[in-house]
Amino acid sequence: MMNWLPPVNAKAAIVVEFQLARDGKISGAPQVRTRTVTTEEKAAEAAAVRAIFRSQPFENLSQSNYDSWKVLELRFDPATRVRVPNQKTVN
Repeated sequence: MMNWLPPVNAKAAIVVEFQLARDGKISGAPQVRTRTVTTEEKAAEAAAVRAIFRSQPFENLSQSNYDSWKVLELRFDPATRVRVPNQKTVN
């Protein structure tokens, strides 16, 4: 997800589940499914939730398939996040 800017030293993947209304906007509060303990993990968790809110409305979702995308679970993994050199991380 392009809006996710995890802390530089984040190592653990974060899984977040959330519901969408038919208009592609978040309905209710996203639920973090990963147990976070360290300061870095908690910062990555907060960054993942912010990324979800920044990405709404989720567009190009077929209304006829609403039942298949009304609840989404996303995995945010810093190991697969491509960083641009000298990119500022804002959390």
